[in-house]
Amino acid sequence: MKITRIIIITLLSLALPLLDIVTFRHSYDFNGDMGPDFYGLPLIYRTEIPWVNSLSGDFYILGYFGNVFFYSIVLVIFILLIKRIKLNGLFKKLWNVSWIGASVVLIFFAAIFFIITEWRFEWTNSEILKYTNQSVACSKTLEFISTGE
Repeated sequence: MKITRIIIITLLSLALPLLDIVTFRHSYDFNGDMGPDFYGLPLIYRTEIPWVNSLSGDFYILGYFGNVFFYSIVLVIFILLIKRIKLNGLFKKLWNVSWIGASVVLIFFAAIFFIITEWRFEWTNSEILKYTNQSVACSKTLEFISTGE
């Protein structure tokens, strides 16, 4: 792989979990008190971000890096599948330019989202782990382009 492709795959793997293009929303009923919603695909990496009160949330480091690993594998498989398709010269150049351009835009928006939010960093999502052995009402919904509110 070219070095630029490796750099873009790395940056996209870091950015895609933050964008929540496809994610799960986990809603738990913590003993009658609705707690925050949790987001992440495949692992939970953050809580909801209340836009009304503040731009703050909890960020779970291990879940985020698990998602980065997942997205890097998905991107490498996608790139290898695209490389197997025989493209003519003009279409191949158009694909390279559009792929790099879309990657730059996605990385930019992920960076803005990460910078403007006031995160409380934790290693794991211990709030959920406290309740996993209890009978807690949980709903899990698949969301596309989630706003996190």
